[in-house]
Amino acid sequence: MSGRAHLPWDDPRVDTIYVLVMAKRGPGKADMNACALADSDANCHWPDGPVKNHFTWIWTGKYDAKGREIRRRLSTAERSRPMILWTEAQYLRLRRAEYGGRKPATVEMRQRQAVRLGVEIDWELKSKQYRQPALAQRFMAALNRAGGRHAIMTLVTLRYWGQKLKAFKQAGAHKTALLPHGVRKTAWIKGQLAIYGRYIDAYWGTWA
Repeated sequence: MSGRAHLPWDDPRVDTIYVLVMAKRGPGKADMNACALADSDANCHWPDGPVKNHFTWIWTGKYDAKGREIRRRLSTAERSRPMILWTEAQYLRLRRAEYGGRKPATVEMRQRQAVRLGVEIDWELKSKQYRQPALAQRFMAALNRAGGRHAIMTLVTLRYWGQKLKAFKQAGAHKTALLPHGVRKTAWIKGQLAIYGRYIDAYWGTWA
């Protein structure tokens, strides 16, 4: 499906309010990524850890004499800690620079921004844990609290795509979509579609 504001993962503006502003000025829909945290859901691209999501600093919780946040560089362990092991409180202290820079947002926070701007977010599920019904229900509860328009999507190239879309459809997702991403529809994929196709509302993109 075309017509969504989108930025590649290596653009430092990815998964920030900048993409929502792009959507407001253009198609009215934004492509945002989601990763599961220990107790919440993050608007970021990579489940692997903070660094690939452009976070290399963390706020200590203290301020300097000028009222600025005192931040430190992430430790080696923190740099490689998967997002599923970060709590929401820890995640929200991540920073992209020693001073300034865009701060992180949860899925619910970003959805509320989308409501204020009058745009739809099409959420791309990145974490493998989203195949778990409890996490799908947690995610949908956050979206329902925020309100507004949304869709849930995932790539056929990611693991557990069928289980993810089933879990979210059963959790009450307005619309679920699978992104074929130019992949050939193999016998295995056809088999998965036979199992999970009833949980997929749309196919955005084309098969090879």
